[in-house]
Amino acid sequence: MKLPGSKNKEDAQDAVEPAEQEQWTQRQNKQSTSAKYLLIAAIACGPLAIAGGVMGAFSGPQTPVKAAPATVEDGADEAVASQLARSLVVTWLEAKRGDESALSNYVATDGLSLPAEPLFKAAEPAVAGVERVPASAFTPGAVGQAGQTSTPATSTTTAEVAGPAKERAAEHRDGYAITVAVWARPAEPDAPAVQRYFRVPVVFTPTGPRAVSLPAPVAGLPVGSQVQPGYDKRVATNHPMGVSALQFLNAMLAGSGDISRYTAPGTVIRPVDPPMAKSVQVTDMRSMTDAPPAAETVVDGTRMRVLATTRLVQEGGAERFTTSQFALTMSARAGRWEVEALDAVPSLSATGGSAGLSGMTGSSQSSEQAAPAGGDGQSLPAQSPAPAGP
Repeated sequence: MKLPGSKNKEDAQDAVEPAEQEQWTQRQNKQSTSAKYLLIAAIACGPLAIAGGVMGAFSGPQTPVKAAPATVEDGADEAVASQLARSLVVTWLEAKRGDESALSNYVATDGLSLPAEPLFKAAEPAVAGVERVPASAFTPGAVGQAGQTSTPATSTTTAEVAGPAKERAAEHRDGYAITVAVWARPAEPDAPAVQRYFRVPVVFTPTGPRAVSLPAPVAGLPVGSQVQPGYDKRVATNHPMGVSALQFLNAMLAGSGDISRYTAPGTVIRPVDPPMAKSVQVTDMRSMTDAPPAAETVVDGTRMRVLATTRLVQEGGAERFTTSQFALTMSARAGRWEVEALDAVPSLSATGGSAGLSGMTGSSQSSEQAAPAGGDGQSLPAQSPAPAGP
């Protein structure tokens, strides 16, 4: 018995099936039409195009095969090895008799002798150098870059490795010689802390990274040769460009005013927060090329690269200061100088042993050298450089 207005299951199916059949027929007709036009176009292009057109018409979407991100895995290995080296150096420097188990988490301690009391207090461990060592240099049977084994293979055991690179075999993975810099203060009262360097060799075992031996003291980082900045033209600190630089540095470092007032349009430089100084003094400024005379109307678009030597004065008086330097690119607009960029690396002199970068100036650049820097290095009044008169 059927209720009024109701349909049984068979009636619903009878109503749906013709619609589904019609939709399926339409889809088939569209696919057949598309394949037909593809075949016609392929015939016009030749036999090779026929094969490509037929395969493209009836084959599904292809998923590109991506190469394994070896650089990411290598970076993960380096990070893990570096962390182990830092932890081992601190633990080893502060170890005393009875701490063998703590050291055994990083390195073999068989036959290790430790002092009765800690000899050092370690602080601020940091990675100062990383040397990647190919597996062929320390693993028997490891394949070198030329595809030759360093010694006859003794084992071909492979295992899954724990950690970031667990999908890689640990058998022939490269090792790392990690140099750790750490401030080590002797245990004696009032002893000064000294920055020392230690090298830790780290390899990867089937269960994770492991130090091959205890840390070894090594010499510190080498000191580079002298470089000569390319700023050999003096600019008076009361030159309009110097005043603008001073105002910018006070806004950036001392929180004095809105920094955007002293930067070029489109330049975004954030102030230091909290401020680094109570006030900033520009004691010397040099440029790569001669600055236009202060009384000359500067042409819009003129650009100058300058190096400002400053005093960052702290609370408590003018004698409490830190000296710092800032490389700036200045640009002229509407008769005034603005900071266009805070240069990441100051330019070098072309005659100082390195290829320097040339100065950037506009058409109004004068060959007259700027006046000698004057003043006693004190901060100048906060004022915007006014355009020169006619």
